[in-house]
Amino acid sequence: MTGERGSGQRYGLRGPSMFPLIRPMQAVVEPTRQWQAGDIAAYIGPTGDRLIFHRVLAISDDMLITRGDINLSEDQPVPLSAAIGRVVRIELAGYGVNLPETGRLATAQRRLGLAWGRVAPGLWKIGRRLRRTGKV
Repeated sequence: MTGERGSGQRYGLRGPSMFPLIRPMQAVVEPTRQWQAGDIAAYIGPTGDRLIFHRVLAISDDMLITRGDINLSEDQPVPLSAAIGRVVRIELAGYGVNLPETGRLATAQRRLGLAWGRVAPGLWKIGRRLRRTGKV
């Protein structure tokens, strides 16, 4: 298939923190040194035993400020040295979507991702509450 990026490393994803964007799917991660708010970063967690995929909220000196889209609070600042790379493609069942790197579409995708990250935690809480009460 032409036009696909995918030369990076593929990782299987699990866990709900980026729901519904990248669960349960595979992400293609490519190394980068240029981060922007709205990118999805893959990084080694603070305990060093797992890989985390969360959205970049801000970049500060040599740290990334991240949060899972449905999480209520930011993660501990992530040293750039712990960052593996940026998610450039999301795949499921042999089909995939490239996440743009530059241009208007990339800007729109990043802004929409940041906006979703502000709305998603509240929706997630409502859904959990409804499931507990048996209304869903």
